[in-house]
Amino acid sequence: MSEKTKALKQKECEMNLIKKELHLLFTSYDIYLKQKVFIFREMDLYKMQVESLKKRLNEYSTDVGGTKIIEDLTKEIAVKNGMISDLQNKLVSTSGQKEKISLSEHSLKLRENLEQILLENASKEKTEEFLSLQSKIHLLKEEYEKEIDGYKKEIFNLKTQNKLLENKVIKYEKEATTTEMALLKERELHQKYSQIQTDSFLEMKVNLENILESKIKEISKIKPEYEFLKKNSSITAAKVDNLSLVIAECKKNWQNYQSLVYNSKNITDDTLIDELGNLSSAFDSMSKSYNGLLQRVDEYFKKIEELEKANLDLSIQYEEKINYLKTFTSDNSDHFMIYMEKLLETNELRLKLSQSESNLLNLRKKYEALILELESEKESNNNLNIKLIEYRRRVEEKNNEMNSEKARVLESENTNKLLKKIVYSIVEDGSADVFDELEKYKKLFRCMACDVNHKDTVITKCMHVFCHECIDKRLKTRLRKCPNCGEEFHVNDVQKIYL
Repeated sequence: MSEKTKALKQKECEMNLIKKELHLLFTSYDIYLKQKVFIFREMDLYKMQVESLKKRLNEYSTDVGGTKIIEDLTKEIAVKNGMISDLQNKLVSTSGQKEKISLSEHSLKLRENLEQILLENASKEKTEEFLSLQSKIHLLKEEYEKEIDGYKKEIFNLKTQNKLLENKVIKYEKEATTTEMALLKERELHQKYSQIQTDSFLEMKVNLENILESKIKEISKIKPEYEFLKKNSSITAAKVDNLSLVIAECKKNWQNYQSLVYNSKNITDDTLIDELGNLSSAFDSMSKSYNGLLQRVDEYFKKIEELEKANLDLSIQYEEKINYLKTFTSDNSDHFMIYMEKLLETNELRLKLSQSESNLLNLRKKYEALILELESEKESNNNLNIKLIEYRRRVEEKNNEMNSEKARVLESENTNKLLKKIVYSIVEDGSADVFDELEKYKKLFRCMACDVNHKDTVITKCMHVFCHECIDKRLKTRLRKCPNCGEEFHVNDVQKIYL
């Protein structure tokens, strides 16, 4: 029976662990709300980025050679708008799931949600897991039914043992009454024939004393069995009380836990996977935009090198023409008009140089802005990579938690069923009769004089059993007579017994 009490204590510990897990589920729900707030912030950031890109479009639309940049920026704006719409859809889905969580309180609705999830995610792995769980549940049910049958058999054996002991007690009570009657007859014969003490009467007395001693020995043998039954009956009563309390707590915890398990399942299976998909798509779009910006930077750098080469060529041509004009004017003063035309050409070349220099400055500014954009895009890519790693880790943790929670839920279901069956079996088999029998046995072990203390001393003359305190009081007050039969006794006639 000690092993059974240990098993009950273990089950109580498991119920405490389930309560702790429920607390952890509440904390995970708070984390889910924080993630929602984080998504709102990301939407605001994306909207700010879209506005900044629109401003840049307006700025670049004024430039003549910025058509490619405008097209790229429009693509980026479209990508950002798509990301915003994805986040809005994600929020709509999370809000819909929250409404489902508030509505999914009953077990039938939870089963319907499970069937819908299985139909939507009709994959072989999940169906195999579901079938394996069902097989495990079936095996656990069979094991617990076997244990319940064992408990029922033990209870039936205890009842039969109680009945046998009751019959033995009745027999020994009858024998004790017969012995008492025999002793009374012997006393009467002793009083009547005190003067006639023959050998036949002495032999009868010796035989009766031997019979009494044998009966006392048999009673002393039965006493440990009676104490064992008494202890078992008290243990069963305590178990019934503990089981009733545990079942009440299990019902409450099971209702709360079942709703939270399926809600956490919906959260982990739907929202986190959607978030991972959105993050991966966002990461791909950002990587594409990053590669486009790198190509643009290379193109601008090539244009700058070409313009610098063109400026060098123009400056060389300008110097050559000036030298030519100088030599020409010095040698030929008649060709003044030609000189003036060449001067006009040089002025035009100077204007072109100034324009090319201004274009170079503009391109350098654009190049620096693109470099800043590249740095910001690198930072955003790093942040997205960190988020992806965190979400993957969270998904793995949630899946592990869900698997452990599934196993624990199955264990709690089986323990609840087992405890219910044990309680119903005890109630149906008649535990009230057992308590009545226990009270009867308790009365047999109480002192007949005070009805408070247990019997622990015997008067050897009359063989009546009382408590030590009652007999001490009679010895002190010198009322040395048996409270039951009135037989006189002395200090030497009192002996201790251990029931």
